[in-house]
Amino acid sequence: MLLAGEVDAVWDCKPDKKDDPINWVELKTSATIRHANDAINFERKLLKFWVQSFLLGVPKIIVGRRDQDGYLLAIEEYTTDEIPNIPKRGANTWDANTCINFASQFLTWLKTIVNSEGVWKIRKAAKSGQIEVLKTQETGHGNILTPEFVEWRSQG
Repeated sequence: MLLAGEVDAVWDCKPDKKDDPINWVELKTSATIRHANDAINFERKLLKFWVQSFLLGVPKIIVGRRDQDGYLLAIEEYTTDEIPNIPKRGANTWDANTCINFASQFLTWLKTIVNSEGVWKIRKAAKSGQIEVLKTQETGHGNILTPEFVEWRSQG
């Protein structure tokens, strides 16, 4: 299984030591909070921000607060680790442990279905509770991996 994503920026210099983590930063925008519903919507947005950054190992998220005309009014910094605490203090719209447990169970289930090489597709139709897993190609990787990456991963 391959997980890939884009990251917006680096907070500081690239570390001198190869094994030291890079201080990646994710940049996001969100409307200013004017009403209780805005706060709930922001909590839900934070889930998406957190999942992306958590899975990719991005330690910091910077959120630009904008008005209805799109003008930047404020900048807020969050560490990825602190984000799950925000819903606990607010409307409690999501729980990080529940999300991680669901992902673990889903991936465990998926590993029982995806049991051979090839290209697989996962789909869920809108308003359906059913998830389909389909094999679309017997071999290959869906042309998303460069030959150099495949060769690098094949080396022992």
